[in-house]
Amino acid sequence: MKEENIFSVDNTSILDIQCQGAITVANLKHNSIKADLISIHKAIENNLVIVKEIDGEESVNHIEVINKSNSLILILDGDILKGAKQNRVSNTSILIDAKQKVIIPVSCVEQGRWRYNSNKFSSSSEIAHKKIREQKNRDIYSAKLIHNSTFEANQSNVWNSVSHCSMDLCSSSPTSSHSDAFESNRKKFIKMTDSLKPNNDANGLAYFIDGKLMGVEIFNNNQIYSDYYDKMKMAIAMEAEIKSKKSSTNQSVNNYDAFEAICLASNNYNNNLDRVIKSKGVCLGEEHRLITDVDNLSRNYYDLTYNTSTIHQSILISQDDDGQDGEETKDVNIPTDRKKWHLFG
Repeated sequence: MKEENIFSVDNTSILDIQCQGAITVANLKHNSIKADLISIHKAIENNLVIVKEIDGEESVNHIEVINKSNSLILILDGDILKGAKQNRVSNTSILIDAKQKVIIPVSCVEQGRWRYNSNKFSSSSEIAHKKIREQKNRDIYSAKLIHNSTFEANQSNVWNSVSHCSMDLCSSSPTSSHSDAFESNRKKFIKMTDSLKPNNDANGLAYFIDGKLMGVEIFNNNQIYSDYYDKMKMAIAMEAEIKSKKSSTNQSVNNYDAFEAICLASNNYNNNLDRVIKSKGVCLGEEHRLITDVDNLSRNYYDLTYNTSTIHQSILISQDDDGQDGEETKDVNIPTDRKKWHLFG
């Protein structure tokens, strides 16, 4: 797969647009070569995997995963695993081979606990807030400029991001847990997004808050997308709730403007290929990373590809100062013969 084709709109179409309040979600269809993989949450639910502390060598920033199944298992960047000695968040997306035991890089999202409350990790109903994912990815991108094999995030930065998230949501936690901030607002987040539904043919989404593109998530197939849809929706609601405390316009997005914003974000990647960092994934696959900061707008790109198949791809967009976050739509070069196909699938 050519690097310039990784973040391309050529194989992506918008299936539908759904709006609720300040949130707009576009269900996307990305033409990926399907692989035999399951999400970590389905694997835990079906007792196909063991996720635990490293026996005798417990570490804040590493845990052990044993894949007992014959399928590949996907752990998503931002996946929160609860239990053991403290809750953790995955530092990056990880594709684990069948029948493999691996040590994976994680960060703590529960600063005030270092004691067992269960012997293994369980799945959660949440994905880490976008600011936590952005900070981790920025740390890893910077580190890889020096040492290509590292997947370590700055733990202090992660704790600071968790703390800011809790404060923004007016939530308190005895163990400074990201999950407590999420749980205390769960009913509100569900109400904010209850009309938003996944499209059965979709394997990705783009989401907008107050009319501006904030993120894109692409998965290998529609089953993995379905597994993560509700978790992503709650993370979007968390982001929208925090933003609403500053300002909110409840502006929605139409099909054309949505695709235009996605094109703009894609073009930015392809205009900065000389800064893309390519490296081996934690387990299977190859990663591509890029961070660009222009006019205080940060665009954070991540791709995990295995055997030419897109496994997970994300674009996270935010503003570095007090301005409005997100990608504004503006005139971009969309080939005329592709407009209708892409907009309506």
